[in-house]
Amino acid sequence: MSTSTSTEAATAVVADLVDRILVLQYPRLAESLVTEELTVTQLRILFVLARRHQAIATHEVAEAVRLSLPATGRAVDRLVCAGLADRKEDEHDRRVKLVALTAAGIDLLRERFQLESQELRELLSILPRAVRDRLTAAVSEALTYLPEVPRLQVLND
Repeated sequence: MSTSTSTEAATAVVADLVDRILVLQYPRLAESLVTEELTVTQLRILFVLARRHQAIATHEVAEAVRLSLPATGRAVDRLVCAGLADRKEDEHDRRVKLVALTAAGIDLLRERFQLESQELRELLSILPRAVRDRLTAAVSEALTYLPEVPRLQVLND
């Protein structure tokens, strides 16, 4: 009998941990949506743009959020009007419109929608020190095997 953890068991444990962390974030996330007057679609688009290091075509955004091109275009229009996204023509094909986050869009995601470190600190403070140390070591080691997440950054023209 093997003592190693199966992928399914590891998935269940990590998903449970992430769910418990995210539950702390839900009230702040909901408040941010209301305060910023963002729709869920607009927020999804902002997160798609945040994962990219370059401007992407509107049709790629539509595919990523699983919306029609016209619906995506309208949502992008509202983000552009709010100053959260920028849209420009592709240099090689003027029919293609490229979309990217603006500095204001990045600031909004950082300030309102990133994991709140104070809330996470309070959650982790409940753990005994030895458990925290093992968790830190295990997660640190796991992160060396996982792809890096793009950091929020403004694209230069």
